[in-house]
Amino acid sequence: MAAIYLTIHNPTDTTLVLTGVSVEGVAHSTFHESRDSAGMSHMADFDSLPVPSHDSVVLGPRGLHIMAHGLPRALTMRDSVRVTVRTRSGASLTAVAKVRE
Repeated sequence: MAAIYLTIHNPTDTTLVLTGVSVEGVAHSTFHESRDSAGMSHMADFDSLPVPSHDSVVLGPRGLHIMAHGLPRALTMRDSVRVTVRTRSGASLTAVAKVRE
């Protein structure tokens, strides 16, 4: 498994709703959230992620992020992976994520 962190900007006048994510070469990817409640860590997948008009959503450690399950091999610091998010409107947005510690 690997966690992917990025920031998604929405420069449009309407809310952008992300409805799925895929990572090149990975069996299964999901939007995921980690949170602490009463001293316990809880994790959950979710199906959609709204990005408000003229705003951004930060996907990072200990919060919202992308989980990539079923990596074909161990990634190294020289690697990068292509991440594609799908929107409710049918559009796809693609970015390249570099491997970091």
